Amino acid sequence: MKRIIYILGLLLLFEILPVKAQDVALYEHVPRIRVRQWYMDKKPEITQFVYLAFIDGWSEMGKEATLKAKSLLKQYKKLCLLVVVKHSDDNIPKWFTELLDEPRIGILLDSDFAFWDYGIYYSPVGVVVDHKRRDVWHGNPMDLQAEYLSNFIKEDTPKSKPNKKVLRKYNYRKEKKLFKRLYYENRALRKKRIS
Repeated sequence: MKRIIYILGLLLLFEILPVKAQDVALYEHVPRIRVRQWYMDKKPEITQFVYLAFIDGWSEMGKEATLKAKSLLKQYKKLCLLVVVKHSDDNIPKWFTELLDEPRIGILLDSDFAFWDYGIYYSPVGVVVDHKRRDVWHGNPMDLQAEYLSNFIKEDTPKSKPNKKVLRKYNYRKEKKLFKRLYYENRALRKKRIS
């Protein structure tokens, strides 16, 4: 009887633990970022797509990933960059001040909560989130290609205004097909990398 209670207790424990540390899933809603402090109190201009770069500011890979993400901002006006670091304000590398000349870049300090909420245990990691708080891409920031982002981020083109009811149905169906196609393409790419 004691063994059965012990086994049931372990099973219950294993069911509770994974709920707190789930990873980000592609095309699923992501948690909100809890802002504790902005670096130099500079809040960025939030646009339709947000690139979250989880980095360690003192590593060379983190610096390279952030500079690559900054170069993507020049191509896409609908993309902003939030750099999430675990450092406090007095323990920040000097190169972070160079990033703040762009109004669409912000640096979140002392953000252990964000790392925990997104299930990130190593750095650098990048997550691109759309205006509906869905994850459209995540992974190593050095692997993100501008061509992949062009599937989601379209520059504004002047169009005539169609009927709103038709627009809602059309956009939903088109968006659903696009996400489905990109999901299978991403899955195929992962299989190629593994093999």
